[in-house]
Amino acid sequence: MITRLILVALIAFALPSAPQQRRELTLQEKRGKAFYLRGESASGQEITAMMGEVDVPASTLPCAGCHGLRGEGRTEGGVTAGNMSWSHLTKPYGHTDEGGRKHQAFSEATFVRTMTAGLDPAGNKLGVAMPTYRMSQEDMANLIAYLKRIDTDNDPGVTDTSIVLGTVLSPFFLSAGNFANLIAALMEVAIMALPMTLIIVAGEIDLSVESMVGLSASILGVLFAAGVPLPLTLVIVLVVGALGGLLNGVLVTRVGLPSLVVTLGTLALFRGLALVVLGSRGVSV
Repeated sequence: MITRLILVALIAFALPSAPQQRRELTLQEKRGKAFYLRGESASGQEITAMMGEVDVPASTLPCAGCHGLRGEGRTEGGVTAGNMSWSHLTKPYGHTDEGGRKHQAFSEATFVRTMTAGLDPAGNKLGVAMPTYRMSQEDMANLIAYLKRIDTDNDPGVTDTSIVLGTVLSPFFLSAGNFANLIAALMEVAIMALPMTLIIVAGEIDLSVESMVGLSASILGVLFAAGVPLPLTLVIVLVVGALGGLLNGVLVTRVGLPSLVVTLGTLALFRGLALVVLGSRGVSV
């Protein structure tokens, strides 16, 4: 009898369980997800993120950029972003954060204060790398609603134990012409991604890359339109890019500032210089 019970238990354990029905996000949760992933407001108005005295669009500092796509938290550039899932934030025994800072579990009210004033539930000031946000009550409620679902918000075809893959291939997908188009479309991103890989492997981060690309493109366009020879224009643009990288490198490696904070500042600096170079006009080359 005991042997039969053991066999039945083993068979039941070995049989695959029926896949759980994936519940779609509500409209409020979808709006909260848009803010979490991309810093977008349901109203279409721009949300402002503040890092000390620097104000930037929230789209440049979305929650997912530091806390991960599933709110799991991670460490980049010497700065640790904690787990942001609601199940973790509301643990009844509270939290001990990096540096020994202790506080009780979050409530919706204390979470709002953290996001807008930079204070944890115990009234402690958060680290300098943690931005605060100017956002409406509706956007905040949407974010909280999504954080309550973020643990179970798996993409279609993805479960805890399997990934279902499927695609439709065109007969022209593997053609030489299509590969040429792909290379041309990806070249700009690849040029930025290759050096970024080395930075991330080193445990740092650079948020100013796109702003530097914009500044370099602005200088290239203005000089070329003014009749400066292309070889000289390219040399000037490369020198400007090297100086921007040198500025970031010195502040991080010599001064000892966190790369996240440094490159957030130079992001705004390079973007502002690009506006100075272009002014209110565009350049046709």
